[in-house]
Amino acid sequence: MKFSWKLINYFINLEQIEFNKFKEKVTISGIEIEKLKSNKKNEDIVLDLNITTNRKEISSIFKLAQEVNAIFNIPIQIRNIKLKKIINSEKYEKMSNILYIKINKIYNIQEWNTPQWLIQFLKQHDITTTNLFDNIQKYIQLKWGQNFYILNIKNIEYEFNLLKLHNLENAYIKSILNKLTKHSKKKIHHTYILFSIIYKQNIKHNNKNFFENNTIQFHENAYLDTLQLISTYTGCTISRTYDKYNEVKATNQIIKTTKHEINTSLGGIKSKKLKFISLNNVNNILKQLRFKPIYNKELQLFITKIPIDRQHDIRRPIDVIEEIGRIHEFKNFFSKVQINKKKGNISNITLQTRKIRYTLRHLGLNEVINSCILSTQERNQNSINILNPNTIEQGKLRNNIVESLINNYRQSIKHRKNNIEIFEIGKVFENKYIEKKHLGGLIYNNNFLKISWSHKPEKTNILHIKGLLEIFLEQIDKPIILNTISNKDNRINIKNIEHLFSTNKKIGIYNKNNQELIGILGELNTKYQQKKGKDNEKVYIFEMNISKLYVDKNKNRHLKYIFKPYSHYPCITRDISIKIKNFNDMNEIHKRISVINQEIIESIEIFNEYKDKQSNSRFIGIRITYRAQNRTLNTKDLNNINKHLESFIL
Repeated sequence: MKFSWKLINYFINLEQIEFNKFKEKVTISGIEIEKLKSNKKNEDIVLDLNITTNRKEISSIFKLAQEVNAIFNIPIQIRNIKLKKIINSEKYEKMSNILYIKINKIYNIQEWNTPQWLIQFLKQHDITTTNLFDNIQKYIQLKWGQNFYILNIKNIEYEFNLLKLHNLENAYIKSILNKLTKHSKKKIHHTYILFSIIYKQNIKHNNKNFFENNTIQFHENAYLDTLQLISTYTGCTISRTYDKYNEVKATNQIIKTTKHEINTSLGGIKSKKLKFISLNNVNNILKQLRFKPIYNKELQLFITKIPIDRQHDIRRPIDVIEEIGRIHEFKNFFSKVQINKKKGNISNITLQTRKIRYTLRHLGLNEVINSCILSTQERNQNSINILNPNTIEQGKLRNNIVESLINNYRQSIKHRKNNIEIFEIGKVFENKYIEKKHLGGLIYNNNFLKISWSHKPEKTNILHIKGLLEIFLEQIDKPIILNTISNKDNRINIKNIEHLFSTNKKIGIYNKNNQELIGILGELNTKYQQKKGKDNEKVYIFEMNISKLYVDKNKNRHLKYIFKPYSHYPCITRDISIKIKNFNDMNEIHKRISVINQEIIESIEIFNEYKDKQSNSRFIGIRITYRAQNRTLNTKDLNNINKHLESFIL
């Protein structure tokens, strides 16, 4: 649909807005500008807009100006003339489906020609021109969106049949016509009537399309504009106005929208992180849209009254939210849910547990996860009772991890899986419901090791498992040692699992710093093995209290490197020969030369040595590389260093 830029500015002042900015904001708000055409004669620009079906109310330049008013928050320059200010209006109760009827008689017409500017205006909007009255009706419809009809009294019956008016409407109009034609029957073929009807909303009419755009708002402005055009270009006489109306209070559609719904649907705004559109902004936008908002602070609720011309489009809270986003511009909201990249503090225990898990996986062990709650078959004498269990079958808490791993081993053997290398990091419980974190492992593999490709695989033995555990402890950098268990040791950390090991085939796991026994490694007692009666079938298990590992951490203090950035300047290399005594130490010489100028001397290399037996003397060849971090070295710098070297040699 085409709209005149000049006529848009008649309703709303856009002089302060650049045309490119106008195009951008209107397009973002959902009204696409398909084409622009410049008319040099009228000094006007015609906008060809693509109006979507849900915005059918934008059928005139005035309605477009109202939309531009909402987008740019620039006021309409024309004041609305309200119907109740009309002096000659009469109340008419019988026409219950009609809100307002207005009629004027037009006679003594002196001129019939359409002005040139009006012809040009209609042509640039692709509207075919006919006679003056038709052209004025089309112009008013395009400008204001209101439909007024100019009918010849001579053909009034035919015209009424086309409009398909109700009998009551016909009766009223005919009664007015009798008054208007009472004294002008001789000139009736030169007499016309201008009339308009405004129907109540949601009233079905036989031919309501003739009048569906007519609304109370700015109706009088459009009607007076029509009368002025007719009077100016025909030189006619216009009678007094006859109008009747039904006094009905406007029933605007009310929609309630919560602030939470607005925040959830639109999301955060880009200007501030993790912030939503403010209440003040929402309230202002709703006012721009003529929704008459009322905010309830207690319920955090916006109550909006939808104007009549938008009720076909705005029906639900989500429609109101969409309008808010459209006016505020969707580009100002985040298109995706924003993820807070700021991580919380991760405890050292969690980090070290991850490291333990990662290291064991890379050593070839598979992690398993078992429940801390024991079933009836898994219970033992020292397990902890749950005071309010969900079921009788699950009323105990485990006090070690190894027994759960033994059950995993038995299940695997039943399914003929002979290579089992598993571990678990989990919780165990002691009396008074003290919770601890333990690490347990089980290894059963008859094809654990090959000396070379030509040898047969060997079975695991306790030394293999001991070596594997030592590699694990070294990689996690913990002060742990493996040693024989003494009778004097405090066995609180192994008292619940010691019975699972063979008597003479177990090794203690100790904290090196305080010599505390924190775990045990060894061979599984044969009575707990799945394959009994075979001495060559060995299963090895271990368990330790890793809570004790977190207390002490062996910090690396053996690195004595000096870190410095690479220099961008060239180096200079000099070879010198120094005579020294036979008992002089090479390392001592290296240190003494390095101290001369550490900032410039990059490296010192002893590349040759010569001994003269006759004079009992010794010579060494030294290659010194010089390089500065902030400049290129010159002869003066090298001469200073050489003086220091000479004093050293002498």
